[in-house]
Amino acid sequence: MSRLFEITYDKDKWVLKGTRDNGYTLVNKETYDSYDIGGDVIGIEQQDDGSFMVFKRVLLDEWQIYRFIAAEGKTTTTFIESFHDFNFLTDDTILFDNRNVYSISKNAYVSDFDWISHKYHIDIYDLPDGKKSLFLSEKIITTAVPDIYVMVIVDCEQFKPISQAYSSLRDKLFTLTDDFTFKDLIEEDKKYANIIADITRSENKDANDKGMKILLSQVAAVH
Repeated sequence: MSRLFEITYDKDKWVLKGTRDNGYTLVNKETYDSYDIGGDVIGIEQQDDGSFMVFKRVLLDEWQIYRFIAAEGKTTTTFIESFHDFNFLTDDTILFDNRNVYSISKNAYVSDFDWISHKYHIDIYDLPDGKKSLFLSEKIITTAVPDIYVMVIVDCEQFKPISQAYSSLRDKLFTLTDDFTFKDLIEEDKKYANIIADITRSENKDANDKGMKILLSQVAAVH
């Protein structure tokens, strides 16, 4: 079963009472302090630092993961995220709705993902070594050439390209560097696509003008 769909905690230190329908209560065996965990809780996972991560449903199609520390009879929330979909990229990182990545060990968002967030379509693929990778693609919208894409695969640890990038417009592979990024390639293809669109519009206009002249000449010959 996937992580956060189960309840795991240190049973030598804690007792968990309750059910998903009625909510849970966490009790410290040493201090007898109790902590309520309410809501439609799907899973609970205790972390190495003693904190707890809770996965619960908040709406029909919206879920939430939050993290709290239980001490001295009170809980302190240290992280909270609402989402529609999530995936573990590594044992330490979670991707939320293709928009940000959270590190469990650092209890912080991963800034290396910022260049990807909200910008590209993302698909997750398993590599032969068991690790996951992200397949990024960007569709370039133009009426002249349909279905133009720029694509690349990045790793799920540093979020750097592990493949060359491919341009379907030019049917060519490109090596990405700090000086020539995925964004740079997309901008180049947008320029090429606009040039092709301008040429196509010009050719269509010439053809339309020619067709109009032919039709007008036929009408003139009849009348």
